Amino acid sequence: MYKKMTAELFEPIEKKYQLAECPVWDEREQVLWWVDIPGQQLLNYNWSSGQTRYQNLDKQIGMVRLCDDDCQVIGQGGQLMLRQANGTLSPLLDLDIPEVRFNDGACSPDGRLFVGTMRYDGGKGGGNFYRIDKDKLTLLIPGVTISNGLAWSVDSRFFYYIDSPTKKVDMFDYDPENGEISHRRTAFSLGEYDWGVPDGMCRDDEGRLWVAIFGENSPGEDGRVICIDPVKNEICIEVKIPFAKRVTSCTFAGPLRDTLIITTSFKKDFTSINSGRLFMLQPGVTGSIENRWIKR
Repeated sequence: MYKKMTAELFEPIEKKYQLAECPVWDEREQVLWWVDIPGQQLLNYNWSSGQTRYQNLDKQIGMVRLCDDDCQVIGQGGQLMLRQANGTLSPLLDLDIPEVRFNDGACSPDGRLFVGTMRYDGGKGGGNFYRIDKDKLTLLIPGVTISNGLAWSVDSRFFYYIDSPTKKVDMFDYDPENGEISHRRTAFSLGEYDWGVPDGMCRDDEGRLWVAIFGENSPGEDGRVICIDPVKNEICIEVKIPFAKRVTSCTFAGPLRDTLIITTSFKKDFTSINSGRLFMLQPGVTGSIENRWIKR
């Protein structure tokens, strides 16, 4: 039987967000970044000062990741943009498909950027999964529906990926020499559980994956994050997210990277009273330093 834990509200941030997503910890600046997708906001929280800042954008923002030169790369609608420290945005590339937007993304240990897309209406097979090579898109997985969580194993030999409606965490061999992925198989399946679908995820320093479960139609009032061992194909820990069923993502943050920050989503006609809030948990394990995009 696996261990059970309960997350607490992250009290410094009281606001409810429509769809908080893609939390990222910047260890250089000691800042937590995240996005509110339909709210069209890029946000950050300074761990030392306790100050929260935001930048309003003109399109839905699906992801934010860190660059090696201390900029950020964001997915805004169907565009990838570079953001400078002063908030200035400059375009990198454009999907040029009006009905499709960028969703989650992440950087590999060798400094490559990987991003997924989805249709605005969530239509089946309407998205793709890409690697960014010299400001162009290299297609890796065609026909995905809701491209979400990404992570790499501690030794960088394996890549983990979530296309949410499949209810699976998939595993690939990863080649850091060229950024290629191969030999797709299932690391963990949620098929036997009525909890919802896997959304965003992160990895801890022990090699386990922490997976947010988007459980809008699941029984009960609480949501969850599960910690899985992808080698043993089993759940290690179930984290209850009190009165917030639409759990979207998580990351390890704080000066010691020992605090799991969990994002959730709010819906006006949804009754879970904590939906849209950020949560925290100190699970007794640390997360790795966030990988950064080294623009080649």
